[in-house]
Amino acid sequence: MDLAKDVLKEKLLYKFRNIAKDSSDHTKPDKKKIHYVERIFTHNELYFPSPIGLNDPLECRPLVTLGDLSDQRYRGKYVSYARRVMIAGGNTADPKEISAWLENHTQEEAQNFCNQLTEALRLDLGKYRICSFSAVNDNPLLWSHYADSHQGFCLVFDANNELFGGASKVEYQDEYPTYDFTEEDNYVVMKNSGLVKFSDWSYEQEFRLVSAEPNYEDALPVKNNIWSFPAEMLKGVILGYKISDPDRDIVETWCHNYPSDLFIKKADLHDANFYLHIMDT
Repeated sequence: MDLAKDVLKEKLLYKFRNIAKDSSDHTKPDKKKIHYVERIFTHNELYFPSPIGLNDPLECRPLVTLGDLSDQRYRGKYVSYARRVMIAGGNTADPKEISAWLENHTQEEAQNFCNQLTEALRLDLGKYRICSFSAVNDNPLLWSHYADSHQGFCLVFDANNELFGGASKVEYQDEYPTYDFTEEDNYVVMKNSGLVKFSDWSYEQEFRLVSAEPNYEDALPVKNNIWSFPAEMLKGVILGYKISDPDRDIVETWCHNYPSDLFIKKADLHDANFYLHIMDT
C-alpha cells in the first residue's frame, strides 16, 4: 500500500474548502456552516464522513467472490471462515453442527451465502470514516469542485510523519474491488475497499485517511465523525484565485490566530497552461 510519506516528493497533502454563503445574502457567510470550517483552525478538527457521505455513490462497494469448493483445501477455509461469521453474527447452534451444515453446502448454496456476506459487508461500511486529500494544489478542477469555483481556499498539511503521512493512495480502476470469501481480516478488506475509485476520478490524485467508529486498534481516534489533529500538522493555506476580500480577511484572521505559524499563499492564473500558479501573497 502506497503511503503519502513514502511516495510524495514534497511530503504535503492538500484539502480544499469553501466558505458557504447565507442563502438569503450570498455576500455573507452562513454563520452555522462557517462555524465548522473555523473549527479546523480553532480546534484542529477534520471531518471524517462515512462512505454514504462521499460524493460518489458508486464507490466503497466491495465484491466478495467464492472459490471452487471441489478443492478440499479451499472448502476447509470456506467452512472455517463461514462458521466464524455465523457465530460472530449471533448464531447459537453448536459449532460442530454449523461445520457439518457448511461441509454439505453445494457450490450454489455457498454462492448464496457469499452474496449475503457481500451485502453485509457493504452495510458494514457505515462504521468506517474517510477523510480525503489530494497530492496536487494546482488542478483547476479541484478548485472548481471543492473550493466553490476558486472562491474558497486550500489547506496544506505536513505528510512527512506517521499521521498524515499514513494516508493511503487511492487506486483508480473500472471494476469494483474483489475479495475472496475466506478473507479473514474484515478491517483490511473494508479499508482497502475505501481506497478504490472509478478511473475517471484519477485527476484528483487522492490520498485517504481511513478510520472507524468505534475505533479499531491503531486506527485514528475519530469520534462523532471528527478527528482532532496535532496543530503543527497544518502548515498553511492557499487562497483561491477568485476569493472575495471579505472571505480573504476571514481566512487570514484564522491563520493569524492559529497556535503555530502558517504560511499564506494564493492561486493565480498561469500564463502558459490551464494549471494554476501558486504564489506568495
